[in-house]
Order: sequence, then C-alpha cells, then structure tokens
Amino acid sequence: MNLNSESLIGILRKLKTIIFAVDKDLKVQFVNASLCRELGIENDCFTGENVLNLLPEYITHEYNIMTAIKTVFESNNDLEIHSIYYTDPNTQKETNIDIEVKRVKSEKPLVLLLINDTTGIAKRGAGLLLLFELFYLMQETKDLDKLCYLILTAVTAGQAFGFNRGFLLLVDGGKGLLKGRMGLGPTSSEEARKIWKQASRKNLKELLFTFNKLNSKEELPLYPIVEKLFYRMDALPDIIKKSIDQKMVIKVERMSKEIEEKKIFDILDIDEFIILPLVSDNRTFGIILADNKFNRIPISDENFDELNIFSDYSSLAIKGVMEYRRLENRKKELEEYQKLVNRLKDTLRFSEKLSALSETVAYIAHEIRIPLSNIGGFASGILRKPDDLERVRKNAGIIADETKRLERVLDRAITFVKGPEIHLRLENINDVIKDILESMANDFHEKDITVTKSLDTNLPLIPIDRDRIKQGLLNIFRNAVYSLEKSGEINIKTIDKKDTVKIEIKDNGGGIPAEILQNIFNPFFTTRKRGLGLGLTITQKIINAHGGFIKVESEVQKGTTFSIFLNKKKESK
Repeated sequence: MNLNSESLIGILRKLKTIIFAVDKDLKVQFVNASLCRELGIENDCFTGENVLNLLPEYITHEYNIMTAIKTVFESNNDLEIHSIYYTDPNTQKETNIDIEVKRVKSEKPLVLLLINDTTGIAKRGAGLLLLFELFYLMQETKDLDKLCYLILTAVTAGQAFGFNRGFLLLVDGGKGLLKGRMGLGPTSSEEARKIWKQASRKNLKELLFTFNKLNSKEELPLYPIVEKLFYRMDALPDIIKKSIDQKMVIKVERMSKEIEEKKIFDILDIDEFIILPLVSDNRTFGIILADNKFNRIPISDENFDELNIFSDYSSLAIKGVMEYRRLENRKKELEEYQKLVNRLKDTLRFSEKLSALSETVAYIAHEIRIPLSNIGGFASGILRKPDDLERVRKNAGIIADETKRLERVLDRAITFVKGPEIHLRLENINDVIKDILESMANDFHEKDITVTKSLDTNLPLIPIDRDRIKQGLLNIFRNAVYSLEKSGEINIKTIDKKDTVKIEIKDNGGGIPAEILQNIFNPFFTTRKRGLGLGLTITQKIINAHGGFIKVESEVQKGTTFSIFLNKKKESK
C-alpha cells in the first residue's frame, strides 16, 4: 500500500504524528496502531514493506530519507529534518512537517521514523515574527493615518491575520464620539480575488507603499461605509462596550440572542465579525472591526491570543502617535508664542530706543542750555563794547571754554548713542593712569583723599585708544571721589595677567547696595541729584569696544572695587 500525499497529510493532520519502525534493509517492522485504524487495516499490514514504497516520493526523494536512516544506523546519532512544506493543490492550505529519525535500542537494530505535523507550532512562530515586524513598523510611524493604514493592513493581509475587511474607529474625546476613521479591503468578490493575488507577492512594507500614493483616506473604497460608523461614547452598543470593558477580542454573530442592536450588521452587510478593543492605561482610543465578507470563512478563535497582543500594541502605538501630535501642536503653539514674544521684544526695544533718544535729547538740551546762554551773553558783551580789549579778551576766553564744554557734551552723547569710535595704538596704561591722577589732584585735595598707587612697572604695551580709555577711567575715579567722605582712600593697582592687563580701582566709601549695583551700567540710572547717569554706561561701552570687560564688587559701609580687564596685543601668526 502506498500512502499518497493527500492521504498522508490528511491522516497526519488528524493524528499529528505517524510512526514507522524500520530495520537496516528499510523494512517496516511496525507502525502506530492509530495509523492502521485510520486506514481500516490490520496492525501488521505494513510489516515487511519497504518504507520508501509507502511514503510519497516528494518526501523520500527530496529529503533523502534512505540516506538519513542509514546514517543513523551507522553513527548511532539521531537526525531531524525540519521545515518540510506541503501545499494542498485544491485549497492552497499549507502543512508544515518535521521528520525525526531515532535509533532504538533493542535486540534487533531498528530506527524510528517519526513524521510530525508542526503546522500549529510553525504558524505560531511565524505569527510571533509577524507581530514583531508589525510592532517595529508601528514604532517608526508618527502619522496617525499612516498608522491606521498599517494596522488595517495587518488585519487584512494574508501574510498577517488575513481578514477580508477591516474598519478602524477612533474616539473623538472633544465631541464624545466613537467615529469611523478608515476602512481597508475590497468592495466585491472579484476585486477581493484580484487584491489577494497581488498582495500574496508583497510583504507588509511593500503593501504600505499603497498608502503613500493616496491623497487622503477618503480615496479608500470602503470610506462610504466608514462614514456610517459612529456612536456616542455614553451610548455604545453592548457588544462594543463589552469588548472595551473586558479589553478582549470578541466574536459577534447576528443570530446571537444577547445582541439586540442589529444596525451594525446591516451597515457592514455581514452576519459575523470580530471586535478588537484599543485600550491602554484605562484610556479607550477606539476599536477595530474585521470580517470575512467575501470568502465567507467562519471566524475561529485559534489566533485570538495573537489578536489580543496585536490589539494591545496597536493601542500603545496610537497612544504614542497622539502624544506625539499633542507635543507637536504644543511645540507649534510655543513657536507662535515665541514669535509673539520676539515681536513684543522688538517693539519694546524700539520703545526703549525712542525713550533713550528722548532722554538723550533732554540730556543734550539740559547740558547745552547754560553754555549756549553763557556764549550768547559774553558775545553780546563783546558787541556792546568792542573797543574794550581787556573785556573782549576775557569774554572770548570764556566763550572758548564754553565751546569746549559743548564739545564734551556732544562727544558724550554721540558715544552713548553710536558707541565710541576708537583708534588703537600701543600705550602704557600706567602713563594713562598717572595723567588722570594728575588732572584730578585738586579733587583729591579738596576732600583730603589719600591715593595709593601700586603700578606694575613691567607691564607690556597694550593696544588702546588713549583718550577713550582716559575718558572711561575718569568716570570711575569721579564716582569714587563722589562716594568718599573727608579723608577717604583710593587704591589703584595694575596687574599683568595671562592674556589681559587688570586695572583695579578700590575705594573705602559707603559702598553700593545690591539692588543698585545691578543697575549702575544702565543708561540714565543715577542716585545723584544732578547728572543723568551716562558716565558708567559710556565707560562700559568704551571698555567693551576695546574687547575688554568690567567687574564690580561692593559692600555697604566698606567700599567698592572696579576691576577693568584690557586685552594684551596678540602676536601675529
């Protein structure tokens, strides 16, 4: 008797294992009794038959069973032959077969040939691999519609769960609705056969390329049905609510007595379907509906475990994309807010410039009013008595002094508005300090201020604009004199640092409170009754224009220290 392919596979699917015990001559000594019962023959009917004559040729020849048996006899080592596939020519159903060849210890040397149906194991393994591929693709997807298309592709593709159609409904929390988002699948049996034939040659990634060709989900042929699928969240049909509450895939049948609401069957034009809940962290994102409208294959629960896992990961993926969209929207809001802030800053800066300009104009007007008045008065005196040479000389001298005073006012205003124009030359900063101290000798004398110098005689020449630096340091010295009472002290040091020359001006005056210290370089900030507070602002501009910087330390009742750092000349390369 020869077991042809169809009969062998048919029996194998039922028994799961067929056993042949053969000797060195490949003669069958016994078979499992269940095989004989299935064939309706006696238990010893196969005894003495050559096993190669009993099995289908595609197994004996393609997998070289004879060599495998002889190898086990000679080596005493067992062999296994995996991944034998048989496809039924009529149903296209695939069966996975493993063959084990094992040595049996007995008086007469025998080998067991175990033919096992591993279709279920292989299918489960392939299912797990498929789920892994799906989860990886889901993690890559940040577009919600593309993710929905991927989920429905997995539901409907033959390489995955293989349902004819899939529909995805998502929760619109703002409106309290469960609404159809997307549907995937054919609209007729003819279209179904065409799609299945094309899809069988593609993997999941290739199937997803179809989505990239769409302008919108509305172009998908099932969209007219999708539009009809919507429910209020507070009035969901019991079958949908049950699936969501239990967080489990459930099968739904029109004829079930527990189902009163039949509208969904009419919309889908089907008598049975399954519901996959999309729930994560007790938050409902939606559901998936799947059916076999065209091939009418009954839905079994054999892959519900995989579907439940798939449902969980789909929920996580949708949650991730929604969170990503929320963050993207938040990011856009923040960007718009930042643009608004920048516009307000620009407006504020413009207002500040206008304010500074008006203050500058007020400052100039205030400062030039008295010199101009003096110039006008003494010029009129010359005109009245032009022959009084002594009076003319005196008045002309005063006019000259007032003119210089005007020039200084304008220079300070221009320095504040435009920044100082500097012309660098190599200078000894000690010489500049000595000039300042000499010019301020009277100021020190009037307040009986003791000035102590500690000037480093080995300082290198540094690139500075002598007049500008003198102007900047003068402002600091004048502030020091102003802060000191009678018999105060000012200490001046110059120190050669690594890349800079440091000038330290320290007084033992009343000090500057912290709330005032942070504003001393702000324009028009002053604690004096007279003056508009441009001195230190201009000093900072001058030092910065030289590439240097200023540090200020102060302690109330103990004094203030200004530290000015000026860059040394850089050697040319």
